[in-house]
Amino acid sequence: MERKAKYTYEEKLQACMDYLSGKRSTKEIAENLWMGKGGQ
Repeated sequence: MERKAKYTYEEKLQACMDYLSGKRSTKEIAENLWMGKGGQ
């Protein structure tokens, strides 16, 4: 049985592009996607 992805391809791609371009930090990206402590 397959699991449903929590994040779409587009969300992951945007997060990577934001990080690599220096627009957002990993903390900001995680908070935006509800990852980490207190997230999903």
